[in-house]
Amino acid sequence: MLEKKRRDFVQRSCQRESELRPGTAILLVLGLTLFVLAGLEMILHWWDIADPPVFETNPHYGYRMQPNQSASTRGYRFRINQVGLRGNDFLLPKPSAVYRIAFLGDSIIYGGGLVRDEDLFVNRVASSLTKSEGRQVEAINISAPGWGIENMAGYVRTMGLFQADLVLWVVPSADFRRPKTTLFDHLFLTTKPRSRLLYTFPVAWRKLSRWLTQGAHIPGGLSRDSKPLRRNLQVFHDTLAQISQKGTPVAVVFVPSEHGYESLDDFTEFRSAALSRSVVCLDTAAIIQRHGSEELFLDWAHLSPRGHELIAQAVTEFLRENFFRRQGAPSTAKPPTVTATNPKHKSSQERPPAPGAIRSKETLRSP
Repeated sequence: MLEKKRRDFVQRSCQRESELRPGTAILLVLGLTLFVLAGLEMILHWWDIADPPVFETNPHYGYRMQPNQSASTRGYRFRINQVGLRGNDFLLPKPSAVYRIAFLGDSIIYGGGLVRDEDLFVNRVASSLTKSEGRQVEAINISAPGWGIENMAGYVRTMGLFQADLVLWVVPSADFRRPKTTLFDHLFLTTKPRSRLLYTFPVAWRKLSRWLTQGAHIPGGLSRDSKPLRRNLQVFHDTLAQISQKGTPVAVVFVPSEHGYESLDDFTEFRSAALSRSVVCLDTAAIIQRHGSEELFLDWAHLSPRGHELIAQAVTEFLRENFFRRQGAPSTAKPPTVTATNPKHKSSQERPPAPGAIRSKETLRSP
């Protein structure tokens, strides 16, 4: 009798367990999933990654970062200042003791999340010149990821140059044929994501899809159409003229991709457009070739911290030679020049150009 009761009790217990097991398993799976997701979210916060900047659209220059925010996409937190540009806030009107350089460009000078603020070449240049010239040199980083020539020019027309003493337009080869871009071309966010994890998944998926369809080293989004090139050249020329006519000195720095200039003809046309306005240029291709592109790029287009360091050294020397007097005081006058065909020739009023510097035929002196 007791044995029968024991068997009945065991049978009923097993039956109840079998009835509860599917529901219990689901609850366990859901609980474990939530625990893992919460853990991943905490890890993202701990590492301070996947906190992107948010953007706003603009009809004149496409888009910019929303002002007064902080972001950290890859673990290096940076600030977006009061005018929607990467960097610290700056004073307007500009203090008379400050020499302000406006760097104009795209994601090359914006830097992205893998380059610290202090490693950006725009900030390295300002820091180096401050030390060598004996006065405060300030960099304004007028850039946004994905901007093209028309975006940059539109920003200058709309927002101005913030009383800059010098403009340095950084033109990478990827921008030669890039049309004006919009906020939606890059799927940039306009509001902060509620969860860093929810932001990470779609970004990772887009990058994986792009890698699978285009390959890891193939430049994406570069147009073969000549219309954007012609349009960009005209806008580039007109904007240089606009800046020069306002009496602000301007220079151009050309930066190739990891594999050089995709089209030497495009580079030649942009260089000629700058030289036609008597704008001195620096071509950094030789510097990149000398040191090897692998260590200087994060991908096919964007500079690594080491790349920023080397470009900063070249740009600093270029600016010293062309816009700062030997005594260390910045000069707003056009620099003296030498012939490109005879760089060894010097007169009492001439200095050799900085390495890689290209000068206009209109400004060359006869030997």
